[in-house]
Amino acid sequence: MRRLLGLGALALVALLAACGGDEGGDAATPVVTPAPSSATPVIIPPPGGVEEDGWEGFRSFAGSIEAALSAQDVDFFLDRAAFYDYSCPGPEEFTPCERAGQVLQVVDSIPILPSEATLLEADALRDNIQRFLDGAQPDLSDDYGDGALKLYSISSRDEEGSGREYWALITKISTPEQSPQRELMILRFRFQNGRWEYAAILQGTLLEGFGVEQYFSQAPEDLNWERRQQ
Repeated sequence: MRRLLGLGALALVALLAACGGDEGGDAATPVVTPAPSSATPVIIPPPGGVEEDGWEGFRSFAGSIEAALSAQDVDFFLDRAAFYDYSCPGPEEFTPCERAGQVLQVVDSIPILPSEATLLEADALRDNIQRFLDGAQPDLSDDYGDGALKLYSISSRDEEGSGREYWALITKISTPEQSPQRELMILRFRFQNGRWEYAAILQGTLLEGFGVEQYFSQAPEDLNWERRQQ
């Protein structure tokens, strides 16, 4: 029995020595070194990425337009509208004005065929864009390609007195009343507030004798012009 007690005491001394303890002293705290991580930090860009001015910046942004067309994303186009204040002089036939002094938030809607320009508030703009995004007939075709909804071309030009604009021509073939027709909508973009926005839309139908064909090719006033991949 005495021999067993002796062995037990020796074991206790060895354990204390291993822990670095002695009488009246603190036990040493083991140091744990974390294993190096091989994970690479993930940097998440802001939604939509950083947009840039100029022709190359607009060419890059054109990819976002094509994605929105593919998804028929009305909200994308509504969000890009640069509404401005319009003070009504009184009731007007081609505006939503009802009384003098009324202030509207609008964008310009300019017909390609001879007609009066109109002003569109947010709800009317949404309805306009929704109608244009709907009803494309991809199985039909003409000299400008098939009838699918698509970004046909982009361009840049200097507008006298108002600076540089960047145009996005969107087109499709529709069949109102079973009569095929090619429609086009041109959004006139500017780079402002750190992103691409438009305050004016050109819209119309391709008809012979009205010169609408000019919009489907590079014009003399185009500083840049590009046919998108079809």
